[in-house]
Amino acid sequence: MKKSFITQKLTFPLVDRFTKRKFWRKYKESLKSQWLAREELEKIQLEKLKRLFIHAGETVEFYREIFQKTGFDPHKLESIAELKRLPIVTKKDLQSAGLKKTSARNPSRFDCYKDSTSGSTGEPFSFLGETSHRDISTALTLRGYNWTGYSPGEPMILLWGYHDADLPTRAYKFLLNQTFVSAFEVEKKFGEIIRTIRKVEPRLLIAYTSAIVHLAKLCELKNVKDLHIPSVIASAETLYPEHRKLIENIFSAKVFDRYGSRELGEIAHECEAHRGLHVSDEHLIVEFEPFENFPEWKKIIVTHLDKYAMPLIRYDTGDLGIPSDEKCSCGRNLSLIKEISGRTTDFLKLKSGKNIPFLFFNYTFEQFGPFIKGFQIIQKDWDNIVVNVVPTDRYSSSSEEDLKKKLSGELSGVSIRVEKVEEIPLEKSGKKKIVISEIKT
Repeated sequence: MKKSFITQKLTFPLVDRFTKRKFWRKYKESLKSQWLAREELEKIQLEKLKRLFIHAGETVEFYREIFQKTGFDPHKLESIAELKRLPIVTKKDLQSAGLKKTSARNPSRFDCYKDSTSGSTGEPFSFLGETSHRDISTALTLRGYNWTGYSPGEPMILLWGYHDADLPTRAYKFLLNQTFVSAFEVEKKFGEIIRTIRKVEPRLLIAYTSAIVHLAKLCELKNVKDLHIPSVIASAETLYPEHRKLIENIFSAKVFDRYGSRELGEIAHECEAHRGLHVSDEHLIVEFEPFENFPEWKKIIVTHLDKYAMPLIRYDTGDLGIPSDEKCSCGRNLSLIKEISGRTTDFLKLKSGKNIPFLFFNYTFEQFGPFIKGFQIIQKDWDNIVVNVVPTDRYSSSSEEDLKKKLSGELSGVSIRVEKVEEIPLEKSGKKKIVISEIKT
């Protein structure tokens, strides 16, 4: 508690002052703005949107051409609904245009840096970030931590993938009292991870969903019952109800979902009421567009209102979600996403045109929990699918035939080959990709 108090009252305010950063000031502002009336939030969005559009039209060739083609005049913007007049922009569109065309003239004035995504969709995406946006994203991340009951400076564990950072970032993580544990070798380093949790006694644990689920299953298997972590944030991958329940039971924890991306930063976070994920409306506009033939799931389209070096306007995140019209019982007027449902690439498309969502595989394999520790679906071509399974000691030819029969019900006309493997490989980022299609469309 003492370190937490010093961090909040002295250290972080001084860091802001002497490094000319604004993340702590933005964090304090966000704790106030989360309670604004809906009308006030929408007023902020419209004012920011108009400034962003004028900037993009005057200094970014990519958007200037879009405005000209659509007859859109940023100076005449009167409502947020006018966003719909502009086309949705994909990673592929931005990559094809190139950084020079999609960036503002003289982007260095925004104190920008070049960055890229992990490439979990198959292709890394290079983009320009800027210090001011990083401060905002850091502030919103801290606000999300606050919603879990965590106070900056309290002990925290990060069960994450690739972990390299510059000196200021490492200093920030040190001040945040954060201990890093690699998500790459959860099974191999199980004992070490458990010892770290017992030693640190974290108030909060943040992890890739697949990593914390794997850890929870190992604890269940090895009868580890003495761990208590007040709050767990499962991030970067879809959190399913059965995973949430498992994590809650094993760690006696309250589990929170979080949604963001490297290029956009923090987008939405679950609060203590657990009614969905609150969008950071003060800095983002999130839209939902139809996806294939799934009426409930929508494509998540984001416009970031504070990115100027390389604006992202009506940007297709590649993610799917279910919007919510409810007002959260927590009292915040920030809009809600009911749930994040996965990525558009988490679907297999059959020759017939039928889409098979990840949820089908997830629910199917949950029925085989005693026999299978992990799985991965690889679509080799239209007619052949390989199913990699990590078997338990109870796995048998009989359970394999039952599995193939279950899968064949949805994958009619497709050859299914089951292969036993020791583990499901992780992506370079540390995430686990469960559905892979090798068909080029």
